[in-house]
Amino acid sequence: MKKLVKNILLLAFAMGLIACGGGTTNEDNTNIIEETPQEDNNNSIPKITEEPKEDVNETIEDYLLAVNEARLVGRECGDYGFFPATTELTWNINLAKASLEHSSDLAISARGVMDKEEATKLVSHTGSATASDITAIALNLGQGSTSKQRVIYNDYDFSLIGENLTVGREIDTVAEAMIAWIESPEHCHILMDANFTEVGMAYVEDSDTLALNFWTQNFGKPMSQ
Repeated sequence: MKKLVKNILLLAFAMGLIACGGGTTNEDNTNIIEETPQEDNNNSIPKITEEPKEDVNETIEDYLLAVNEARLVGRECGDYGFFPATTELTWNINLAKASLEHSSDLAISARGVMDKEEATKLVSHTGSATASDITAIALNLGQGSTSKQRVIYNDYDFSLIGENLTVGREIDTVAEAMIAWIESPEHCHILMDANFTEVGMAYVEDSDTLALNFWTQNFGKPMSQ
């Protein structure tokens, strides 16, 4: 029986399966994400507009507190160097919706895949390009969506963005997700980036997948700042 539990919170890719750090985009277009969103040619694909649902044990406030507590401590992020304690972030619902879209896409795409190597290949910042990749379908991209395209489609006008992901059977709380990101230099430096001012996250649990728990975390700085 399928179980799909959606929750907005932090994110990155880690598990006994994998870890994957995201890139950033800024005003100078110095960014690993190069694709440009196309016009929306399919208005039948809805955006995720509902308010994020909270877990029975954890709330959005818990997620935001976990992120900000992590940023209040200086951290060594491997080859990225030392990052001093930095400013707190505020919650952004549009970043959270983009995160929920991608966590859901990751979970749906991984259903029934029980080989660890194959499951690991599915954990990506690039969307699946299937029906669950809402942005790709809505914008008629012809390929999987990027994190940049997903935040734009979910109405976030940014000067800087970054995405972290983590997946895994044991990563079922925000505390576990934060440990995974902090211990990974690729995720740690995004988490500690002083240029970000906002964050949105999402958690999806799907019992028909090997990883079980899928977390996405989007950081941003709005164009207006």
